[in-house]
Amino acid sequence: MRWSIRFCRNFRHDRLIPPSNSTNPYRVFRGGPQPVSKMNLSPLEIDQPRKPVRTFRQFRPFLLILVGVALILVLILLSTFISSVVFAVVLAIICSPLQDRLERLFRGRDTLAALVTTFLAALIVVIPILLLLSALTSQTVQLFQDLQEWVTGGGMQRLESHPLVHRMEMWIFRLAPTSGINLDDFKEQLAEISKTLPGSVLGQGAEIIANTFGFISRFFIMIFITFYLMRDGKKMTAHFKLLLPLRDQQKDQIVDKIRAVAKSVVLGSFLTAVSQGVVGGIGLSIAGIPGIFWGAITAFASLVPLVGTGLVYAPASVYLLILGKWKYAVFLAAWGVFVLNPIDNFVRPYFMQGTAKMSPFLLFLAIVGGIFYFGLAGIVYGPLIFAFAVVVLHIYKEEFVDPDIIK
Repeated sequence: MRWSIRFCRNFRHDRLIPPSNSTNPYRVFRGGPQPVSKMNLSPLEIDQPRKPVRTFRQFRPFLLILVGVALILVLILLSTFISSVVFAVVLAIICSPLQDRLERLFRGRDTLAALVTTFLAALIVVIPILLLLSALTSQTVQLFQDLQEWVTGGGMQRLESHPLVHRMEMWIFRLAPTSGINLDDFKEQLAEISKTLPGSVLGQGAEIIANTFGFISRFFIMIFITFYLMRDGKKMTAHFKLLLPLRDQQKDQIVDKIRAVAKSVVLGSFLTAVSQGVVGGIGLSIAGIPGIFWGAITAFASLVPLVGTGLVYAPASVYLLILGKWKYAVFLAAWGVFVLNPIDNFVRPYFMQGTAKMSPFLLFLAIVGGIFYFGLAGIVYGPLIFAFAVVVLHIYKEEFVDPDIIK
């Protein structure tokens, strides 16, 4: 009598399970093998040879290739507004404590809590930007009108006759034979730039409007993404952890490090920039220079490592000195050195304490490299990339490096 048993392998536990067409789940396993006549198989199934069961390892390379292709296509699709996605993630991380409190207040209604949190975050970002843009627009127009009047009124000629400028010309003239500098050509180029600068700036109006529209569209994309991250962020994080083939402790290290760095970098960099912009604008206003416009420039300059706000108050002090306002020049230089610079030394370290276990040297490299490669957005991208690299290297050291060798 022919005997036959149908086997099916459970890949996770490597054990036999009953056939799917069996009414009794234990008929194959109890009492030994069963006759073919009692297994409810058709003659075609009895005579057909059994096909080899393919294991998961045979499909794994193909599946990994599919996953890689899918991720690359998603990155290409998101590349046009990837900055909106990154800043939405950072904004969701910063506002997550408020989201948790509102969820408790609204008794677990996460959609309502996410809607309120996103609305408040948008207001906190939008209102200062609108006020700043309105003030910047008026002061920028006034600044270029004054510049045009200064040029047409003979300001360049008066500047050339200033004793300090004359000394600089003599120094350049002595340097010219060895450096190849032509002083006359330099003067002609400077005069040409001063005449065409107001017109060229006004001619960029269409481009400025286009850039403003692009900024507004990316901002709304960021707010839209932030809402869903607020509502479903915990589920997304849990799914992300499930995909990582690491221990739970190592998964938590990666997620916690990225959260800490994102929060501290944004708070440290941008709140420091706002503080220095406000304080710098006050000092510039006292010295008779448009405070709102140059205060905003000071805020952006504070994001540049090493030189920072010196890019603004040092030339402004020289400008006041050339105009003969030496008291205001000395005041502005002292304001920059003794009031403006200490803000960077105290405020930034206080807010960036979340970047624990990342040395100031690595943080400096991350910010500088991020700015050079990504622009101003690199202030966020650079530290995030470095933080991810640091925590991955730490996990590698735990897994593969013998601690006795380090000792």
